[in-house]
Amino acid sequence: LDSSGRTGALMQANVATPSTANSFLRVTHVTRTRRVHKVTASSLYHLLQNSYLAYCSSLGEEHNQMSLEDWYSSRAELYTQFKFWLLILQLELAVLVYVRTIRERYFKLYVDALTEINCSLVLGVGPHYARWLPVHLRDMVSLKDVHPKRF
Repeated sequence: LDSSGRTGALMQANVATPSTANSFLRVTHVTRTRRVHKVTASSLYHLLQNSYLAYCSSLGEEHNQMSLEDWYSSRAELYTQFKFWLLILQLELAVLVYVRTIRERYFKLYVDALTEINCSLVLGVGPHYARWLPVHLRDMVSLKDVHPKRF
């Protein structure tokens, strides 16, 4: 098991054996690992949608319901665990966009995806983990000024 329990969750859900779960963490098989990220993002989104629909049905017709974004924000303020899973969903989606940019060689989206990942890391887990990403982003953004003929 890793410190966050991710491999344990995969094994408990009968998604992977211990060695396969460890390979996901080490990204020894890129396609399988990408598939796990897709399943994780889809599952989190599905759980959030079901939770929002349960909220809407619990109000009845006489009450004004919050928009989805407002409901996310209010739940994140009330429940730390909700905020954590919402952050994980945003980070999973940003990572999937990042992988897509590499596969499709789409530079502008690459910079946007890294900016999103950087914001998630800085706002979510603190600047300690995001030390070199801003430096790389600055270098990528300045490429059009440094090498204008290539852009």
